[in-house]
Amino acid sequence: MTHTLCRLGSTDPADGTEVAAALEMLERLLALCELHLKDENEFVHPALERARPGSAARIAAEHVHHAEAIADLRDLAGLVGHGREGARAAALARLYRALALFVADNLQHMHVEETTHNPVLWAEYSDAELVAIEQALVASIPRRRCSRPCTVPAGAQCQRARGHAGRDEPGHAPEPFRAVLASPSARWRRRTTHA
Repeated sequence: MTHTLCRLGSTDPADGTEVAAALEMLERLLALCELHLKDENEFVHPALERARPGSAARIAAEHVHHAEAIADLRDLAGLVGHGREGARAAALARLYRALALFVADNLQHMHVEETTHNPVLWAEYSDAELVAIEQALVASIPRRRCSRPCTVPAGAQCQRARGHAGRDEPGHAPEPFRAVLASPSARWRRRTTHA
């Protein structure tokens, strides 16, 4: 999310190729967010409700809001993609601000999931039951939509690289994860040598 936000915020509105690439990256993020909503609604929320009725209500309501925000972001992206150069800069700035609010809202949303939902799941389900829920969720993801891992957890570069080892092509992360897996110093060197 933050990588897409930074990419959108640094896009030159006068460069049509750069704009198209940023909008494509945004669309991939929005598609992944939709998949996240669908999977949580189908697999995680029912497990929460079975364990403690009402425990998923707040986040389920936020999912409705997130679906609306995704539609709004797509509308704004359309204005950027179809806008003339003069209007494109203003549309791009508006899209960037809307995405920033969406990202901020999602970070708060995920905080609740991690600090409120996870303890409920851990308290009410065995490890084997949680693995079964995860496996059912992962099995429902169309391969073309997302190769595992769909997210790369925070951690040192060596930990992120180890977590990806053996998935897809050996040693080659899917494109969305290459920047995350690269070491910060390598990214910095690339930026400063091309500046």
